[in-house]
Amino acid sequence: AIRYFEEGCAAQQAWKQFHHMCYWELMWCFAYKAMWKMAYFYADLLSKENHWSKAMYVYMKAAFLTMLPLDEPRPFGEEEVNLFSPDKSVHTIGLCPLTSRWR
Repeated sequence: AIRYFEEGCAAQQAWKQFHHMCYWELMWCFAYKAMWKMAYFYADLLSKENHWSKAMYVYMKAAFLTMLPLDEPRPFGEEEVNLFSPDKSVHTIGLCPLTSRWR
């Protein structure tokens, strides 16, 4: 499955949404194989390129990072705790800054 999804991404460059679908499937393929850094890589790509569910992508990035051994360096130097920092929390949990200001 991994090979076919990678070939699908390489086959065309016009439809970015098709790439995102392949990234989503690749993320789960690598998670199934317990290849956490690769799963994290695709979750990170989706969080940067796709706007469907930022909260889901950030959550998956944190989940994949927690699966890595503690002594293993984190990809891109990112830590699980930093993914949910206060400056990102408003965007991550789906609140708009305007409404959250009135709580």
